[in-house]
Amino acid sequence: MKFWTAVARMAFFMFALAAVAGAQAPAQTSAQTAAPPGADPNSLLAAATAGDAQAQFKLGEYYFSARYVTL
Repeated sequence: MKFWTAVARMAFFMFALAAVAGAQAPAQTSAQTAAPPGADPNSLLAAATAGDAQAQFKLGEYYFSARYVTL
């Protein structure tokens, strides 16, 4: 019984280690470059729509601070 308990514990440890290693995979980076900090919100909108994460974040900051509000 002790042998199978040790095998089960080792298997659990190995699966947990593999799950942690998979969760720490490097994040994908955007191939596009974000617009400069003082960029026009319309150019940020175009870059954000194209999938640029930095432009999406900057555009979100514009919306959050109500500097770029469309009605």
